Amino acid sequence: MAVIWLCVQGVLGILWWVLVLAWPDFRALFVAPGAPPFTLHAYALPDAAIIIGGSFAAALGLRRERPWARPALWFTAGGVAYATLYCLLTALLSGGAWAAPALMAPAIALTLFFALRLP
Repeated sequence: MAVIWLCVQGVLGILWWVLVLAWPDFRALFVAPGAPPFTLHAYALPDAAIIIGGSFAAALGLRRERPWARPALWFTAGGVAYATLYCLLTALLSGGAWAAPALMAPAIALTLFFALRLP
């Protein structure tokens, strides 16, 4: 199940960025009130490398039972946790952009669940 979740998380991350880049109304749901819309774009590279790339790498490592799979999963969980906390604090401090922590909550819950349960 961890492999499936990590693949889903990677695909959803790609889909999210496609929507953010292609649809301004969607993007507006994730930008703090008063912040320029381009501020969201600053997270594209870290998301691609850590959350999306990390998810696929961890899934591959787990599937092939590689010794580096658990560290890759924890690396990804750390990235998801950081992003989740950042989104939550942005929403709390700005009073907006609540869609971000709402979408990140299941991501951190499931990623940590699998990281904690794997031997």
